[in-house]
Amino acid sequence: RPIDYMAIWDNKIYYNYTSTSSETSVVLIDGLEKEFINKLYTSYVNYFDLAGDDYGTAYSDSYAYGGSGRFEGIINGWLLLQGEGGYYVRKIDGEESYNVGFYDAVPEVSVDDEAIYVVSRNSLNIRTFDNDLRVNTISQNEEGVFNSDQIINKAFSDAVKDNIYYNITSVYEDEDWIYYMSLDSIINRVSTDYKVNIPIVSNVQSFVGIHDGWIYYINGYNLDYEYTYDLFRVKVDGTDVEKVNDNYYSNGAKIVGDWFYGADFDKIHKMKLDGTEEVVLYDGQSQYTIFTDEWIYFQPNNNYLYRVNFDGSKLEQVSTYRLQGLGYMKENDGWIYYRITSSYEGNEDGLYRIKGDGLRTDKLIGKDFSGGFAIYEDWIYYTKDSWIHKMRLNGEDDTKIYENDTENISVTEVTDTNIVFYSYYTHEDPLRYPRCYKIDIDGTNKKEILDYYDVYGRETP
Repeated sequence: RPIDYMAIWDNKIYYNYTSTSSETSVVLIDGLEKEFINKLYTSYVNYFDLAGDDYGTAYSDSYAYGGSGRFEGIINGWLLLQGEGGYYVRKIDGEESYNVGFYDAVPEVSVDDEAIYVVSRNSLNIRTFDNDLRVNTISQNEEGVFNSDQIINKAFSDAVKDNIYYNITSVYEDEDWIYYMSLDSIINRVSTDYKVNIPIVSNVQSFVGIHDGWIYYINGYNLDYEYTYDLFRVKVDGTDVEKVNDNYYSNGAKIVGDWFYGADFDKIHKMKLDGTEEVVLYDGQSQYTIFTDEWIYFQPNNNYLYRVNFDGSKLEQVSTYRLQGLGYMKENDGWIYYRITSSYEGNEDGLYRIKGDGLRTDKLIGKDFSGGFAIYEDWIYYTKDSWIHKMRLNGEDDTKIYENDTENISVTEVTDTNIVFYSYYTHEDPLRYPRCYKIDIDGTNKKEILDYYDVYGRETP
């Protein structure tokens, strides 16, 4: 049989070949028996020592249809194999094996006592032995270089330059760099002169903040594509990625001083930024959480609105009614503005506000409210029947700003000069990718900022 691959490790030669066999099965179709011949492939990794005294099989696997189970090399006592679930490593002298992911070419792999390191194209994937931890750090690019892998990030750096932060979340700035998270779940930094855009770390669910030279973020998923929402930190230059805590931070997080505050699956807590000195502020599940300057507002599974202060000494129920169908919350000047998306238990669709202490509730607009909203100075900007309106914070002086008859749109952000919104689709093209636009504050001069097809369709601008 032809040998597919050969490698040497510990004075032994390891070689890979594939054998085929077939079996016949009989299937009853329309009352008639029909025979089918099924091919079965078996991949072997055999070995023999150079003296010819020791030989055997280190690994074998059977599969149908071919195309998997290839032997790609030996790394420090581990077999590198490609199977139906991607590339994985398997201990030569045992059953221990770990998946290291899918790649379009054979990756460079190294293994030490702490982790498995996989390099493919411009990314480093780190996978530890005790869990399915996945960390992707992206290699740095030289000044002014935007190659084919970076053209998408350039679109976002241009948006940062344009002071438009729609879905470019948690923007931080120092003397030389602007740090931001883009739609492709990557934290980047762009120089303040906008000539350099460097990706720092990928597989990011949320960008929590920067403190003392470290970027803190919640990661996305593991190698089994299960969401993990662990807390990580990485140096601002992309080095020294560290896992800080493995709580399931799916409901919000914030850095205040030297403390990290997070809402995980079953509690709201705080801890030092190195992961020590944990203090539980609320022992229970929170479905929606926002962090203001003095309070953490959250909705537990009983659907009332609560708040707890940052030292945990005060826990208060804010609403006397259930916020069933709560879709979004935002704090402004002591008020919590929120959207209700279902009519249930006396609730009605619309935009509301409640005083932070719960003493007053106002309904601002009912079912005509059709999308996102943004608050700027004394005004709320929102979409109504696919048009953009503004009204006072108390719901008065409702004014139409921008008329739109062709697109389903939603306001996302307002600056001193612009209103930012995105369109889901047009009536003529319901399958079109969303697009992000800006208009002047008076509703004129519409300009496209970003077409999502550039990101998800991988078209280059």
